[in-house]
Amino acid sequence: MAPKLLTFNPLTSNPRHGIHLSPRSVLEAMCRYHDLLTYQDRYFSVPKLLTLWGAMALLAHALRSRPLQFGFWFLLVSLLPVCVIPIPRNGFVLYLPLVGWSLYVAALLVALRDLLIKRIPIRAPAAAILRPASLVVVGALILPLHARPRAHLAPGIHEAQGHARRIMEQLLKMRPRLQPASSLLLVDDPLPPAGLEPQLFHPVGLPRPQHLGGPHEDARAAPRQRRADAV
Repeated sequence: MAPKLLTFNPLTSNPRHGIHLSPRSVLEAMCRYHDLLTYQDRYFSVPKLLTLWGAMALLAHALRSRPLQFGFWFLLVSLLPVCVIPIPRNGFVLYLPLVGWSLYVAALLVALRDLLIKRIPIRAPAAAILRPASLVVVGALILPLHARPRAHLAPGIHEAQGHARRIMEQLLKMRPRLQPASSLLLVDDPLPPAGLEPQLFHPVGLPRPQHLGGPHEDARAAPRQRRADAV
């Protein structure tokens, strides 16, 4: 990622993709990504974020747990590269931070379970049963947390993907391969500005299409158009 950000290329020539190093912008980006991590919508403010970090660091220190400490710092460090870029990304950038987040949560649950077993007089056979049982209980609690956002977001994603696939199937039947320097213009397409994924256009030699029309949310806007140029 460093060569892409620190050297001159078409990506860094766009000011929206350049590095913006300011504490305020980094913390605001951290708030957005922690919202995604916890399935929240604009919940985290900078004070709430700093409070969460303080509590996580304090727990890791109090429990003297290296997995907790590593997970906490891995989460923060792995988020930094995308927090210095002003354009907010979607959840796909969290595939590395999720390692630290998951490690921290898992290590915390294990530490609390072991502490509970030590404090409550439980015989060895019961303790042996409690360990796998706790895994089942935690899984039963976590699965609904993932299922609710998926049920809310999946229909819109599937609808947009279905529209994109139908457009590309029709295009492939009409023009299996576009000539270099040719252009494709889509008028009144039913997709949001980012709805056409670039990989769908690879078979005909087109990059991600450029949105030329008005905002998708405004039904009174002029007809929406896209153009993509073959290379």
